Amino acid sequence: MIGKTLKESAVIIASCAALGLLLNIVNPDGFEPVPKKSAGGRVVQISPREARIKLDSAGTVLLDASSRGEFASRRIRGAISVPSRPAGESYAAISDNRGQINSDRELVIYCGSGSCGLSMELAEKIGGMGYSRHIYIIKGGIEAWTAEGFPVETGGGK
Repeated sequence: MIGKTLKESAVIIASCAALGLLLNIVNPDGFEPVPKKSAGGRVVQISPREARIKLDSAGTVLLDASSRGEFASRRIRGAISVPSRPAGESYAAISDNRGQINSDRELVIYCGSGSCGLSMELAEKIGGMGYSRHIYIIKGGIEAWTAEGFPVETGGGK
């Protein structure tokens, strides 16, 4: 009887370990322990031209959701690096820039390409932390920005 119970326990433990390994393979950045509030309908995708108009008005904060390394190698002038991943680094960068992010200025977020989901992830995090205005995402990211002929800075980013 005890041998059967130990065997069943070992099977359950092995199954849980295999499931945990599979989840880490599927989502290597992990899961956030506290469910995030959704930014809902406040996230709006805009073209690079629309973003340029907003940025030229000086009433906009531009956030780069790419990794620190990608930001250092290429970024839109005036952007603030707020990497979407890993979550801990993302929340720390949001906190460090809270004064600008929670101001009356609009937020425009971009990442590396059109298929990059980092902009939406960052918008969801910021929206979940109480930012109540619309958050704009540049459709196509920095790739679309440069395809329009708009300038980028390279090297030396912080």
